Amino acid sequence: MDAATPRSPLLACQGATQGGRSPLGPITGAIEPGERLLIVGAQAPEILRWWVRLSEPTAGDVLVQGQRVQTLDPVALRRRVAWVAPRSTLLAPTVAATLAYPLALLGQDSRAIEAAIQETCDRFGIPASWLTRQAFQLTAAEQHWVAIARASLLQPLVLLLGDGFEGLTKEQSDRLQNLLQNQAFSSQTAAVVCTATTIAGLRAAPIATRCWVLTQGQLTTDRPASEMDWAALEKQFPSVNQAGLNSGLPDPEADWF
Repeated sequence: MDAATPRSPLLACQGATQGGRSPLGPITGAIEPGERLLIVGAQAPEILRWWVRLSEPTAGDVLVQGQRVQTLDPVALRRRVAWVAPRSTLLAPTVAATLAYPLALLGQDSRAIEAAIQETCDRFGIPASWLTRQAFQLTAAEQHWVAIARASLLQPLVLLLGDGFEGLTKEQSDRLQNLLQNQAFSSQTAAVVCTATTIAGLRAAPIATRCWVLTQGQLTTDRPASEMDWAALEKQFPSVNQAGLNSGLPDPEADWF
């Protein structure tokens, strides 16, 4: 490609609209390489679901690298755009099997998988004692942390965090912030998109370079994070989690690749 030829955004919405009881859109916007976008609002997670085809808008287009998501192979799409669902759970029997799963699907041999898991555990501070544990032996925060670590093993082009840092401990949040800000999440990840549907979700604000704000399903703000009045934004949230999108149950489609 000629250096003067503009590149397509990594992700984009062009008039994307979702009808129904909680209308969303039309949403028009794009995410460029190197951006860390925080989308704030009760319906924010639905936009992330569009980009991995867990749902589709009723009108408009959703694009990945300039291609409509409907034209992309779903498995290849989910490897390129990694989605970490709210309240993630382990679908494999153990933590080790959960981390190995995406690499096994890619056809890597056992030695390469073992080395990748060790490097990931070091990066995320996952103790060796966790590797043999099953889901019931981990807290919700620990399971979510494993899901984020597994997403890094995919070497995704884009990382989507369905509930930002909500559900993580302070130590985990600080570590993830450091990994994302220093581009150490994976060697390939070029952009990060988080959502915030509660006050707790705004814990992801320090990593953001840009912010979208949804008001009654409309994109009312799209500006650099440095220009945001975060304290004023926090006042728009209810005092408890009443966002209404998260049912408390794991997403049954959240972990296929």
